[in-house]
Amino acid sequence: MSNYQKLSALGIVCKDTSAQQKVNCPFCKDTRSNKRDKSLSVNVELGVYKCHYPNCEAFMGKSVNKSERKVEYIVPVSKLQKVSDKVLAWFEKRGISNNTLLKLKVTEEECYFPQAGESRNAICFNYFRGNDLVNIKYRDAAKNFRMVKDAELILYNLNSIEGYNWCVIVEGEMDALSLEEAQIYPVVSVPNGATKGNQNLKYLDNCIDAFADKEKVIIFTDNDSSGLSLREELTRRLGREKIWYVNIPDGCKDANEILVNYGVELLQKVIAEAYQIPIEGIEKVNDVKEKISDIYLNGFPHGLKVGYNQFDEHLSFRGSEFTIITGTPNAGKSTFLNNLLVRLSAKHSWKIAMFSPEKQPTEILFSELAEIFIGKPFFSFVPTAKMSQEEVEKARDFVEEFFFFMKIDEMDVTIDGILDKAAELVKRNGINCLVIDPWNYVEHQVPKGMSETQYISEALTKVKRFKDRYGVHVFVIAHPTKIRKENGVYVMPTLYDIAGSAHFFNKCDNGFVAYRDYVSGQTLINVQKIRWSFIGRVGEVPFIYDVKTKRFAEVGDDSKGILLDEYETRQQEYEDEDIPF
Repeated sequence: MSNYQKLSALGIVCKDTSAQQKVNCPFCKDTRSNKRDKSLSVNVELGVYKCHYPNCEAFMGKSVNKSERKVEYIVPVSKLQKVSDKVLAWFEKRGISNNTLLKLKVTEEECYFPQAGESRNAICFNYFRGNDLVNIKYRDAAKNFRMVKDAELILYNLNSIEGYNWCVIVEGEMDALSLEEAQIYPVVSVPNGATKGNQNLKYLDNCIDAFADKEKVIIFTDNDSSGLSLREELTRRLGREKIWYVNIPDGCKDANEILVNYGVELLQKVIAEAYQIPIEGIEKVNDVKEKISDIYLNGFPHGLKVGYNQFDEHLSFRGSEFTIITGTPNAGKSTFLNNLLVRLSAKHSWKIAMFSPEKQPTEILFSELAEIFIGKPFFSFVPTAKMSQEEVEKARDFVEEFFFFMKIDEMDVTIDGILDKAAELVKRNGINCLVIDPWNYVEHQVPKGMSETQYISEALTKVKRFKDRYGVHVFVIAHPTKIRKENGVYVMPTLYDIAGSAHFFNKCDNGFVAYRDYVSGQTLINVQKIRWSFIGRVGEVPFIYDVKTKRFAEVGDDSKGILLDEYETRQQEYEDEDIPF
């Protein structure tokens, strides 16, 4: 059922299936004198809605796609005591008044810091949702930070954007306080700063409903590589059509430095002169000047590596790219791709949308992903030979966090339907990757008078537009035409041999072939196309397949590739790391 249909079932009558609109609120219109008042903001694409009347049940925002899985969070307890004169003086040096601290409920208390190994006096940035305190960020005098373990992660100052059709997103709590000081009130801050690599936006997953009524979102991150990376991810998630950027004055990196160095007036001017990002399809050099500078200073953006030493030299992965995969029958195309996907998730937190009709129902596909992740068989008649119940639970938690499975019996399986569903997952869950496996399971509706070659060209152009707009890496597995044999042995196909059209080779960014060599027992991964030299290079890598664990290992690689241990270590490092201020 589409979001449009789900909204209609609730009595929310939308004009069309476009993303943002205002309609009559079915929950409270009968209680008001003006029954024609369009008080309900609806985003059909996200499936979220919000009423502007405080007494309405939809005032806090709701979604038609809420997960049924309940997450239990720790509820923090704070003394909420006023800051001391010493701390107040520290804030005043940074342009922040006591009135602002009181309004945003900044407090002070003693807190244990693992980094220091002792309890210290700390500034408390309290995170509220409505009247409920849901998290606290603590900061000591040495710039150590910590948040409440297992508490809900949300945007700081979330309540401030209620009732506004616009807001500002900044990178730190001090920046939010600075804008409040400049009387710019609807402002939220991300809770964990920015990193140059993959952005972890769990807080946005938890707050996405708050943006249902936002027609304009000004993104005000730091003017460095990490800030630009965060800005790109927020833009991708919230939708380019509503995003505005700011020009940060030379010599300043964030809102607080502008406030301290130049005062309230310039900070207000920076917000007032925010500019809407370029019209889609039109771009000038100055629109990407920050990216040009970043490449000049730091080099071209290398892709993410999956931990195969030889393969990583031939192919790495980044967003906004399209990789085509083909190969001989029973060469393990899908399973090899699943090995790559598990590694991208375990090592880089990539979220994956899977259109995999040949591996449904979901529990079958899960068992393969679990075996790759854990490195043990999911089932065996010998109890000691299969993974333990604890390992099954760990695999389930991992797959639950990073994988989203499209159900072909509940959705439009044309290329438009698949891409629309993936776009919804970008906005709601921040997926980084879409898998279409295989291409021939897509319901191809070739218009009358159009050849198959013309249709494939148009369909692949839609894939290209999707991956460019949303920054998603798209993998497509496509079968070759009838494969030649020599002396009874399959000849390795090329990307030009894919059934339907040479456009598969021409329009993809990267492409490789999986070939099973039955003489040597090896699976050869032959990378035949790389668009950008800084992503990889063409060439061939031999692999050995372990049928018990569904894992592929490079020939000569003695490491076990224990993804579970690597993933848990990285997760612990993420939880323990100092959060940027």
